[in-house]
Amino acid sequence: MRFHHVLQQLGVVLSFLQGLSILIVDDNSTLRKVIQRYANSWGMQSDHTYNGKEALALLRSQSNLGTPYDAILIDQDMPIMDGYESTKEIRKFIFEPDLPQPIISAVTGHTEQLY
Repeated sequence: MRFHHVLQQLGVVLSFLQGLSILIVDDNSTLRKVIQRYANSWGMQSDHTYNGKEALALLRSQSNLGTPYDAILIDQDMPIMDGYESTKEIRKFIFEPDLPQPIISAVTGHTEQLY
């Protein structure tokens, strides 16, 4: 019974994701490709880039085309403009009354090491 319930919930989540657009921002090309494959397999439309500065350019471009991103998945540790600074700049840009607000999720590959 429980397994059936989990499959039902998974179906609801996947149907929600279908058609959403996501911007994947990570300086690791392998991770970008893996995330993009998952997103595409879930029916999402995805774009990707390697740093925050490029992400801002894509965000502006998509907004100007009238097709803003629904979600942004952004790495915290990147060259040129890291995820923290990128998120601040994205928030400045998108916090305009007429612009839809995307979900921004920050990720990092760093783990704390104890010796």
